[in-house]
Amino acid sequence: MVDFGIVIQPQTRSTLWKEIVEVCKSQAYHTINQTDAPHLCRTPIAISMEVKRAGGSEDEALVQLETWVTAHYNNLKVLLGSSGQEVDLPILPLVQTQGHEWRLIIAEMKSEENLIILHRGIKLGSTDNVLGIYQIMASINRLAQWVSGDYRTWWTRTVLGYDERNDTAA
Repeated sequence: MVDFGIVIQPQTRSTLWKEIVEVCKSQAYHTINQTDAPHLCRTPIAISMEVKRAGGSEDEALVQLETWVTAHYNNLKVLLGSSGQEVDLPILPLVQTQGHEWRLIIAEMKSEENLIILHRGIKLGSTDNVLGIYQIMASINRLAQWVSGDYRTWWTRTVLGYDERNDTAA
């Protein structure tokens, strides 16, 4: 499991929440995610974040993120499997923090080869100076906007077959 994440947070008792609960009932571990952690069962994970201390193993962090994003993609395939549709899976942003340095990694699933490619190295900022902290805040804010916009729209339409804009099944 990774340390933090940015999730889709449906309002309790909303139509979206009810749709997610129904999908959870049909899953082996009654969760919408690749984890059965109780606080994440009904909040779809969009972005995973791994934190390591300064001097910690960057390779260990990457292996952990790669393992987690593989489970994420596999879970999306399971959720989509029942629909019988062939769908391109979205890119998934990952955040790796090593000491003061925050980096963005982009995971991309090549479905035809069943291969995940990690595009690494985009520096988001650093907590060792004020400007870097503002850069991190702006980056996390932009990632959260992507989750609440593009990813949420893709996820609700593709995984649930539900269009929130029209509040109807797609």
